[in-house]
Amino acid sequence: MVDDEALVLQTMLIILRQAGYAAEGVSTGKAALKFLDEHEPQVVLIDLHLPDLDGAEVAAHSVKNRPGARTFIMTGDPQAWEDSAGGNGLFAAVEVLAKPVRPDRLLSRIEAALTGSDPS
Repeated sequence: MVDDEALVLQTMLIILRQAGYAAEGVSTGKAALKFLDEHEPQVVLIDLHLPDLDGAEVAAHSVKNRPGARTFIMTGDPQAWEDSAGGNGLFAAVEVLAKPVRPDRLLSRIEAALTGSDPS
C-alpha cells in the first residue's frame, strides 16, 4: 500500500490486516519502488498523487517487474489517471479505484484479483 496521507495509509492497513491480509505500507514513490524490488507482493495499492513520484511511475514499475501482482491505482480524480496513463497499453493491467474507496469494495476487488473471480 502506497499513500502519502498517513491517516489513509494507516486506515487502509488496518482494514486489510483485519481482513487477514499481510499488509505493508509506505508513504513515498521511492520507498514503493524499493519495496517492490525487495518483495513479491500479490497486490499493490498505489495512490496516484505521491509527493516524490507520480503514482503512474510506481504502477509501471509494478506491472513490469512484478507481473504476477495485481496493481490498483487509487485516486479521487480518475481523469488524472487517464491523462497520466496516456492510453499506454501497459496500464491495461491496472485497475482504478475511485477515492474514497469503500472497504467492502476494496476487499472484494482484492479477493477477485487473488482468486480470478468476478465479484460483480
